[in-house]
Formats: sequence, C-alpha cells, structure tokens
Amino acid sequence: MPWGINTAGQIVGVCNKGDGEHAFLDDGGVITIIDYPRAATTQPLDINSAGAVVGLYEDLEHVVHAFLYDSGTFATIDYPDGATTDARGINSAGDIVGTTEDLSGTTHGYLLSGGSFTLLDFPLATYTSAFGINDSGDICGFYLDSANVGHGFIYSSGQFSNVDVAGSARTALAHVTNSGVVTGFFIDQQGEIHGVRGR
Repeated sequence: MPWGINTAGQIVGVCNKGDGEHAFLDDGGVITIIDYPRAATTQPLDINSAGAVVGLYEDLEHVVHAFLYDSGTFATIDYPDGATTDARGINSAGDIVGTTEDLSGTTHGYLLSGGSFTLLDFPLATYTSAFGINDSGDICGFYLDSANVGHGFIYSSGQFSNVDVAGSARTALAHVTNSGVVTGFFIDQQGEIHGVRGR
C-alpha cells in the first residue's frame, strides 16, 4: 500500500512479503525495505523531493515514535515529554509535521523546524493533528471541536483557518501542494466516505 510520493516519483508505503508487513521505498522500480531497526512495525507516510522519509514505528514495548529516514540512516523523533509521536509530512526544507499525545492523553499537532518543536492546537479544539506541509510552510490537518465534530484546517502565516466540505459530517485534509491545492476526505451525513480536492 503506497502512502507517499515525491516529485521524482519515489514512493513509500507498506507491503506484505509473506513474512509480515514491511516498509518500502520504491525508487524507479528498485524496492528497498526500510523497516526501523528492532521495531515491531514501521509505517512510512511521506517523502520529500530530496528523498527523506518520515513516518512512525512501534517499538517492542508498543510505544509509537516518529522517525526520519535520510540517506540510509534512521533517526527517532520524540516530542519532549510526549507519550507518543508520529510524523506525517515533510517538505523540501526538511520541516516535519505530525501528532503527539501528551501524558494526560491530549493529542496535539506539531511542527519540527530547525530542530525546534512548535505545538499546533486549533483554538478551542480537543484534538489536533497535522498531516501535511508544503514548501511555503502551509500546514493542513484535522481537529475535533468541543462537540466532538471533526473539521479540516489550514495553518498559514501563523493563522488557523477552518476548512469543511459543505454539508459534511466530518472533513480532514491530508496534503497541501505548493500551489495551495488540498486533498483529503470527508464523511457525508449518511456516513459515506468521499475523497476531496480543492483550494
């Protein structure tokens, strides 16, 4: 199952080789297994134009960590004092976005840029998750409001904007391109899931 593709056509995802699931990198038809060392599972979620991969892995104690795979080398990404961390998007500059759950069980989005973390919490939300980031630093994702209703969002120039498909029960944004096109999904009032693409 592919999860991410970059401008060079490199693809990352998860495959089943018969001995279980493995993370893979497909570079022009050449497949490389990129399982995090000594992890129970590995899930790559995005790859940037330079071939750097981000995702998540579950260690042998079943704790979820984010990872960066770059030039054949893995690095763990853990939000300070977070219970779990994942990485869902990376741009050409190497800025990473994802989700962290704190020790009280609250889920926050985050941005990791220049070695520094910034929490991303949609105002008054009970849950925020950052999914994608473009080369301008625009971030998209998903949040739950106080009524537990799910919405998409864009975070740009320090400001959050709510993004919902009209009439939907729930909207989530997964990717934002450099030209500002967003993709994701929404759930209609009958509970059916649909893809979405727009500006």
